[in-house]
Amino acid sequence: MDLRQPGGIIGVGYQGTDLDTFVQRMLAYGLRTMIDVRLTPISRKPGFSKRRLAEVLAENGMEYLHLPALGNPKWNRAGFAGTPAELDKARAVYVEQISGDQAREAIELIADKAHSGLTGVLCFEADERRCHRQLVLAQVLDRLAASGIDAVSTTRIEDPEDAEDVLPLGLIADVEDGVAVGGTHLFQPALAKL
Repeated sequence: MDLRQPGGIIGVGYQGTDLDTFVQRMLAYGLRTMIDVRLTPISRKPGFSKRRLAEVLAENGMEYLHLPALGNPKWNRAGFAGTPAELDKARAVYVEQISGDQAREAIELIADKAHSGLTGVLCFEADERRCHRQLVLAQVLDRLAASGIDAVSTTRIEDPEDAEDVLPLGLIADVEDGVAVGGTHLFQPALAKL
């Protein structure tokens, strides 16, 4: 499957996969840039710490950028795995955390990267509904909409009978080989106001 488009953005979680499978899946999607939104880009999973991940992605023609301004503070992470009320609170806290100038600049950078090719927003959590990257994606899409760019959400459905299983915009639409990939937001050049 190759989703090569003039521009687009996806959410990516690496929970439950290995580095080789992860890289092959990103190549299959035609990813150009991976934006790491983990506050501290280290991992117990081999290959997913910042330096090694950047090296492997570069060897495969993909750019890697770490944007710590969009990281979720450690003390706020438990809420994303908690009850619905705890999740709502953690999400509100995170939105407040990224209301400053550095975070806005990081959102701008992601939006710019998404213009030129498929860009992934990376964190560990497979379930995007339980990860702060969903809020990052929402802000990027809001930023694009404010600049007059329309994003088209797509999902990958092999069988039309499975259409009722498609999750809403920004939620996990595809888990292949252990790599969680959220709904893809593609930007059509004809819709862009440059």
